[in-house]
Amino acid sequence: MPMMTKPPVWPALKPLVIFGWTVAALRLVFEFVAATRPDLQPYTMYFGIVYVMPVALLVAAWRKTFAEFTFGRLALAMWVLALLTWGLPNAISYTVGQFQEWTFGRFHGIGHNAHTLPVADTVLSKLGTGIGVGLMTHIMGTVGCLVLATVLIWLPKRLMRRKL
Repeated sequence: MPMMTKPPVWPALKPLVIFGWTVAALRLVFEFVAATRPDLQPYTMYFGIVYVMPVALLVAAWRKTFAEFTFGRLALAMWVLALLTWGLPNAISYTVGQFQEWTFGRFHGIGHNAHTLPVADTVLSKLGTGIGVGLMTHIMGTVGCLVLATVLIWLPKRLMRRKL
């Protein structure tokens, strides 16, 4: 009986991670610009990974990037994807936001439920706040990516196999 090899995770994830980092970097640059242009501050909320990752995962599903992955490997891939494109960039952005004392856009919220992420007083508190937000968004990003990957990638593959 031939030994089945597991497809490596990183080659499948690399384009998504590079895409996610590009979006995160552009958003951070936009926030630096918005810090000096108050008229742009309300619009910083409308560009980010939460809006583009579903499209990226849809493209990955269409290209069958994860076609050979078991559900467990797909879940691992989504955990890594969320860590690298949600958790790490948000930890950096929110830490920078703490040190820059930003209270606009994603650092403030919008609408009647607007809340301000308080600017911490000490260096350690600012670092802790940024890292804490990064950890929380990693968890939420993992759930979101896993749900999308299940619906867009794993479920269609499973239903197709059932038809055959």
